[in-house]
Amino acid sequence: MRRVFLLFTLVAIVAFWGCQQQETALEIPMPPTGLELNATSDGLGVILSWDASSDSVEGYIVYFKPTGQTEFSVIDTVQGTSYTHDPQGLTGTYYVTAFNKSGESDPSGQMTTIPIATGDVVVYEFDNPEGPAGYGWDRDAGTGAAFPMSDTASIKAVDLYVTDDASGQNGPFFFFSPNLAPSDGGAGDWLPQGNWHQSYFKEISPDEANGTLPLAENNYIDGIQIAGNSYYAVNTYDNHYAVVLIDGDVSPNGTVHIKSWFQMVPGLRLMRH
Repeated sequence: MRRVFLLFTLVAIVAFWGCQQQETALEIPMPPTGLELNATSDGLGVILSWDASSDSVEGYIVYFKPTGQTEFSVIDTVQGTSYTHDPQGLTGTYYVTAFNKSGESDPSGQMTTIPIATGDVVVYEFDNPEGPAGYGWDRDAGTGAAFPMSDTASIKAVDLYVTDDASGQNGPFFFFSPNLAPSDGGAGDWLPQGNWHQSYFKEISPDEANGTLPLAENNYIDGIQIAGNSYYAVNTYDNHYAVVLIDGDVSPNGTVHIKSWFQMVPGLRLMRH
């Protein structure tokens, strides 16, 4: 009987030592990958999602660095591979780490909600031959650029254009949705036919331009009269929000200098920059 007891004790010790060795051998996990950002239905929250770490983990830590700050802070710890954040109107940069008993992984790739700024771009009136009348944003880089409305390639690139809806440049001047171009009063045979995109506009205050934009359903229109030193919210065909500033006066022939901020996350109305 004594031998059985000793054998049982020996087996228990070996099993315990084996478990300890297994726990000691657990490595710090690989970081999560594929971090993506999406907007909540109201356009005020950010939904983070990512691919799970390839290693055994206990959970994930979500980090956020608001615009204008230099350090990331932990906003929450979760066990799943998604998280919804209410940034209280702030934009910023996110990353996620994985953790287990051995420690915390390196960060995932970073993703940001800070709108992409584009400096001075000159845009001309619709049928003014001196320069391009269209303006649009690159969906990969977020930068804005001017495009000639006479170029077929511009059909897929233009998100707004400047016009007086008549032949010549007489004013008053407007931002028009590109899909209105074929019926524009200044259109001619030079305008290519195609599926021009549809956009909507709303004049906003400087505080809104550097804060939170109104919902697209809130009195946005497809053609809006413009004035110098004014801000306009834009909602594009694919539900991106942007801010356009007419920097300086509108010239007598409709030429404007545009600065813009483009939100890369579709549906997100946060524009703090």
